[in-house]
Amino acid sequence: MNKAIVAKTFVLFFLAAFIGCNHSTSPSPDSSAPVDTSTKTASPPDSSTLIPHSVADHWIYVDSTFNIDQWQGIDTTITVDTNEVTIVGDTIYLGRPLYLVNGSSVATSFLQGSFVEHMDSVFQIVFGQLDLWLLAPPNDGHTVQYNGGLTATHYNSPLVTTAGTFKSYNLYTHSFDSIFVVPKVGIVRRATSYTDMRYTVQVQVSTLVRYNVK
Repeated sequence: MNKAIVAKTFVLFFLAAFIGCNHSTSPSPDSSAPVDTSTKTASPPDSSTLIPHSVADHWIYVDSTFNIDQWQGIDTTITVDTNEVTIVGDTIYLGRPLYLVNGSSVATSFLQGSFVEHMDSVFQIVFGQLDLWLLAPPNDGHTVQYNGGLTATHYNSPLVTTAGTFKSYNLYTHSFDSIFVVPKVGIVRRATSYTDMRYTVQVQVSTLVRYNVK
């Protein structure tokens, strides 16, 4: 069997186990349900509540990194770190409020120190342009697909985390990346992975443990 196929299968199994062990039973998106493949932002309100953005809002994450030997089935914890992410200020960028972030975590790495929220969507800055990253999905359980394959699905079911139990959440997936977002709370969990040239799989898991938002 091709090694790359084995690697991909192993990682998918690991991430599926991680997701399955950390949230209550939720129906999978109905494969027969319509999928909206257009790239767009959702309806108003104009200011998104996906990630709270008042100055001094902060989140504390535990970030764990694992190396997995897919041939021997051995996983080794490389690092476990506690990281704090804080909104420290705001300014205007391309005519929109830009929120400044201090600190970093696996969960929030794509924000790259700042982000823009508008029309219920979250944008990162890439080469001086706003790049759509998180899009609020419809509340009817359908899956929204955008940005070349990133998908967003809303679940009206409990999500149990170290930081608390939330009654609903959005799940964003792309390749080997899964991001759990609770509206008005922020990113509560992220799991991502890659395979190196030796077919050793490295998995990074970030979990929200405490937060304080306005």
